[in-house]
Amino acid sequence: MRYRLIALAGILAVVAATVVAQQPEPKRSVEVEIAVANAQPRLKIEPGQMGTVRLRDVAWGLVPTVNEADPATVHIRIYDIRAEPRQQAADVDATVGGAAVSSETDPPFTVRIIAIRGTK
Repeated sequence: MRYRLIALAGILAVVAATVVAQQPEPKRSVEVEIAVANAQPRLKIEPGQMGTVRLRDVAWGLVPTVNEADPATVHIRIYDIRAEPRQQAADVDATVGGAAVSSETDPPFTVRIIAIRGTK
């Protein structure tokens, strides 16, 4: 009986280690806070992918790029996604955990980078 318990514990340890090893690493994402009108939505966007904000009569697409030479800086390209084809409306650079920066769009809004999560 004792040998069976030891063998069972060994098998469970191997299975647990295999399951942990097979779990994919979380994808890298940029957590962005937008302040427009009376709303402050937060988005988690993978670098190079587009996150969208739709409020009343505005719709913006945000594409973050992490500066690999300076990972504390995130460049965000902002698109007016109501237009066909999509039109680039602005570019902003923001510091992770720093102050909000103005988009200089019409209507204007601010962008703040909360954090970068996950791995490359």
